[in-house]
Amino acid sequence: MALLTAGAGLAGCAPRVVAVSAPSAVVADDADCRAPQVLAALGLAESAAGAEATMTAAPAHADAPPAGTVPDGFTPVAVLECTPGGALRDAQGTWTSVTATRREGDLKPLLRALGHTTAESATASDEACEPHPDAIQLWLVDVLGQAIRVATPTSRCGVPVPAVVRAVGALEATDTATYPVQLVAAR
Repeated sequence: MALLTAGAGLAGCAPRVVAVSAPSAVVADDADCRAPQVLAALGLAESAAGAEATMTAAPAHADAPPAGTVPDGFTPVAVLECTPGGALRDAQGTWTSVTATRREGDLKPLLRALGHTTAESATASDEACEPHPDAIQLWLVDVLGQAIRVATPTSRCGVPVPAVVRAVGALEATDTATYPVQLVAAR
């Protein structure tokens, strides 16, 4: 993996932004925020060892391909943003959830932001990372509905870099849905 320094802060004080060479993403038939790999990346999937027998999961979805860079020839027209959705309540009880938001608009700033990642300096704090509510997973979708799961640049603790957050936020939300993931408290 080749790293090229694109800019740097003061040594030991600020993260550096570097361009990263990563494998190309695999084109899937569609984007799915409920794929096991997406849920795990968002911190919404219980491990088999940690799941209690009384907990119930929503129906399983197909595996997502590994996240990667935008392959040559793939032309996205929209983004599917997957985020933790908070608690959902229904007749069965309280569920964790995932929110899927389709966004459209000028994707150029997002594509530029996805081409970079952050590398914290070796003297950065070694504190443990807490689960972060701003975690995201992104799919880019083409005009035919095919999608790629893109590697989203984050800090050491999984927080999306500000350039990605700004670029996603600048896009228009055209559709939003929230889905149950895991029943955590039965009625």
